[in-house]
Amino acid sequence: MGDNDEKNGEKRDGPRPSRPNQGMPLTEKKNAEDGVIYHYSRERRLEKASPSVRALYENTGPVKFSLLRPLISSKPRALLFVSILLLTAMSIFTSIYTRSGDSQSLGGNALSVTAVKFEGTTIVVLKKKAQAQNSKPYTGAVDIAVSPVPQKSSGAGAVPAAEPYRIFFTPKEEEEYRFVLPFEDEELLLSIRGEQDSLELKVKTH
Repeated sequence: MGDNDEKNGEKRDGPRPSRPNQGMPLTEKKNAEDGVIYHYSRERRLEKASPSVRALYENTGPVKFSLLRPLISSKPRALLFVSILLLTAMSIFTSIYTRSGDSQSLGGNALSVTAVKFEGTTIVVLKKKAQAQNSKPYTGAVDIAVSPVPQKSSGAGAVPAAEPYRIFFTPKEEEEYRFVLPFEDEELLLSIRGEQDSLELKVKTH
């Protein structure tokens, strides 16, 4: 009868057998003393971050656009930028302070020469314009020799040698040529020679 009663689910008198996990709690008890944080704190997370990460969050202001910064971000770029500025300033200086010389003709081309002194050198500007009455102005190589105009008080060998230059006239109606002399002088002598024609010009420097 005892066995049958146990099989039928009836309670049997006597102590119940112990469970293997009887000493362990079945569910975890939560209380306020656990210190669990249920909200996001960026400041607390950044305390454990690396210095580079903290620096990124500290400099969160809007990035200002700068046109100059990319041009001088490295030494080569800075040198190139300064060179461009100097060339631009030289061109403006030449355009403002030069005076047009007397116009002369070479092979049906009207020539105008100006010269300006700049930091121990002389910049010479030669402008060519095809004359309207000449249907076929000269095109081709043009040799130019530039030297200071000899002064009467100068001794022998005091005048620098002539500087030779070669330019080429093209079929364009107007052209401009620039070259730099390695000396300064109050007045220059230009000997200009084409294939058949030649002329000499005296130009005062400014």
